Amino acid sequence: DIAYHSELMDTLAIWDERLAMLGAQIIYQRRSYVDRMQESAVAFYHGLSRGREELSLAYASSIEGRSAEEIAYELSEKLTKNRAEDLKNGSTSVGPHRDDLEIYVDQLSARIYGSQGQQRSCALSMKLSEAALIREITGEQPVALLDDVCSLSMPFPFLSYLWQHVLH
Repeated sequence: DIAYHSELMDTLAIWDERLAMLGAQIIYQRRSYVDRMQESAVAFYHGLSRGREELSLAYASSIEGRSAEEIAYELSEKLTKNRAEDLKNGSTSVGPHRDDLEIYVDQLSARIYGSQGQQRSCALSMKLSEAALIREITGEQPVALLDDVCSLSMPFPFLSYLWQHVLH
């Protein structure tokens, strides 16, 4: 804890360098994953909503670089720039730990404006998309446990879509 051990200040540049390098890999891989997941999640949501709404996903980060090298450079610069404020606050203000996945339905935040049904459909679409991506990568059919997003009280068209397009 640097506040109580000023001798640790000499090691901060080393920690920041490692955070920039490893954080860049995490950010790059997360963006890649969201990009790969997007197409099938959108398709699943389109089917679940019967084409009435459009889903979109975005990886939200304060780092704009696209390549791992650009991300590492930008992250390193921001860590250096924010160091005094970060030390004062006792936490790091930039990096993959501050990033988030944003989910939109018809260009509105599903987290803020989505109904419970829309949020459930978003979660289900993403789970199904993850399963499709796992199948694509491994060649094996994963088991998707859907008890937390599906129930017998769901509308028939919703369950019908699942049965015809997913659970076949």
